[in-house]
Amino acid sequence: MSDAGYSPEELRNRKLASDCFKRGTEAMAKQNWDYAVEMLFTAAKLHPDNLMYRQTLSGCLRKKYKDNKTGAGMSFLWLSGIRSKIKKARGAKKWAELDVAAMEGIKVNPWDGQFNADAGEATRERGYLEIAVYYFEQAVGPDGAPENTVFLQSLADVYERRGNYNAAIATLDKVQKLDPLNGEIRSKISALGADMTIVRGYDEAKSTRDVKSEAPKQGYEESVKGNVKTRDEVLAPGESVEADLQRMIRKEPANVAYYLKLADYYRREGKLEDSAKTFEQAL
Repeated sequence: MSDAGYSPEELRNRKLASDCFKRGTEAMAKQNWDYAVEMLFTAAKLHPDNLMYRQTLSGCLRKKYKDNKTGAGMSFLWLSGIRSKIKKARGAKKWAELDVAAMEGIKVNPWDGQFNADAGEATRERGYLEIAVYYFEQAVGPDGAPENTVFLQSLADVYERRGNYNAAIATLDKVQKLDPLNGEIRSKISALGADMTIVRGYDEAKSTRDVKSEAPKQGYEESVKGNVKTRDEVLAPGESVEADLQRMIRKEPANVAYYLKLADYYRREGKLEDSAKTFEQAL
């Protein structure tokens, strides 16, 4: 990520966040879960638009609680205060405060659907849509609240904002099955279908123009295999997220960050098997 556009304070925070993330992942390797959680939590607070920090924090918490699906013991000692913070921040529309309070709840129970939805709401309002998708997906996951129609509609909303109409429609289909008399959902699905058709038509038209104007390019993998005839046919850096990340993994196979980014890219593209395999490699 370029440093352009950031204030000196933001740059300092990002450097500190990077240091905390490194310490956190090192602590995870030693199974020092408490210290790892604190370092990763700090990294996510200091650099709130970094999805990898938040994903790693959630993964670390699941390891800490040995995948018990319930989180910390005697959680009632903390939950009342956390929920009060969340309610106060939401009422005042202080989204950064809501974000931190929701993460505090996730620290207590990373499987809790409501806390993940709270974090999704906060990050959506802060403009971090990719992160909002992640949290809302956690909220309606099999260990969260998969039949909560409010959470599902929120997930569909952030899918739509990111232009992922297929996922938005699929999510609203789940809502319709749970609430078959909801006419608004049927209308929304129809509207999204129309939007998707318009966008697809534009993309196909643009693709047709591009094909006519230039020769098709191939990725790094084909270049490495020697299957390209000229340098002009090779996909240049920056033209393909997947190819860029695969190239970085080849250059630095021990750098887990590239695997996590590639896995998240596959997830967003709907390549779930590739995403799962890449996440396994990262772990």
